[in-house]
Amino acid sequence: MRIVSKKPLFIRIAQPTYGAYLLKHNRVESVGMEQLRTLKPPFLVIGNHVHTMDSLFISSASPVHIRWVAGAYLFKLFGLRPMLERWIGAISKQQGRSDLFTIRAIGDALKQGDIVGLFPEGTRTWDGEPVGFDQAIAKLVRMFKVPIVVMHLEGFYGLKPRWADKKRKGKVWLRVLPPIMPDHISGMSVAELYVKLLSDIGFSYRDWQEKNRVPYLSRRAAEGVEQVLYLCPECKKAGTIRSKGITITCTHCASSASLDPYDKLHT
Repeated sequence: MRIVSKKPLFIRIAQPTYGAYLLKHNRVESVGMEQLRTLKPPFLVIGNHVHTMDSLFISSASPVHIRWVAGAYLFKLFGLRPMLERWIGAISKQQGRSDLFTIRAIGDALKQGDIVGLFPEGTRTWDGEPVGFDQAIAKLVRMFKVPIVVMHLEGFYGLKPRWADKKRKGKVWLRVLPPIMPDHISGMSVAELYVKLLSDIGFSYRDWQEKNRVPYLSRRAAEGVEQVLYLCPECKKAGTIRSKGITITCTHCASSASLDPYDKLHT
């Protein structure tokens, strides 16, 4: 029988315990995850980046072990390096720049028959909209000549936007798109593949909310919005925005608005 997942002992222990708790506590529903079990490794898993725990959510729900490309700074934190390298098999990446070591490590992992996961956007979105990424990503995945599985993390921005001080409650989905196979990839130019990846990974929380209307609840949902809303839309003064509960107020002109569970502002 073919081994579809070479899960380290740590993952085999953590997934049915902490992983199961994580999925239940955050009301995570998986759609199409069985495709990872039936697709023959090696392959790449890529997705939109919206939450600090994106990779943990996916790994908790995945039937196969994914070796995630993680920020190099994590490997420098006390006690994390042994866990990331030996227990999880993560691959180090310097954020915001090309890294030959990382490329070689990904290539070696794929040659060994592993499954590698990464977030091409490289950073979490501030507003729920696509961040975009460099065309070099298309060149990279084309070079590896393996299937690409795209995941949409739907609603995870609503759980805790990057600017928010507090978590919210609501249902979220991990949606697995049909894999892009190597013969399809080889038939596209780098530019064509780049456009497709931008389209597939470019998940818009705003558009998704317009269609699905999923509430994310917190009595303090607006707190922290000063990190992104630093200019009052009424009086145009900077640094005058204050947030408390679900209310946003300008200390200069006294204009105010409330944030609803769908991340819409109401004056």
